[in-house]
Amino acid sequence: MLRDQPLAHGQFAGGAVGAVGPGQRRDVGVVTPVDHVVIIDRGRLVTAAPLAELATSAQPGVVVRTPDTARLRAALTAAGIAVNNNGPDRIVALGATPEAVGRAVAAAGVVVYEMSLAGGSLEDAFLRLTTPEEITR
Repeated sequence: MLRDQPLAHGQFAGGAVGAVGPGQRRDVGVVTPVDHVVIIDRGRLVTAAPLAELATSAQPGVVVRTPDTARLRAALTAAGIAVNNNGPDRIVALGATPEAVGRAVAAAGVVVYEMSLAGGSLEDAFLRLTTPEEITR
């Protein structure tokens, strides 16, 4: 069953190791620091890195909700801003500032319903590494 699902494997402080698969939950009151993370997706090693390195790769960005994601994507890409889809009406401008996104939106004349900062989290990094590229386009 786990063969087709992403798996996170951690080396905990003190040398212990553990793995977490989909649907597995740890007791909320238990916190165990992790030194190193290994992510395997569909039998393929995605990354093996210190937690600090994975945390710095979690890119912050600007989330924009619009009825015209195709035009917004084109405008942001033309402005040199990397983008990911975040739902049917949301785009995340990766590593961008609200000012840069606002200029691209205004230049393209795209209607925007909402624009907010999104901080990068470890979950964002995990999803970025394990979501197939065709889904993010």
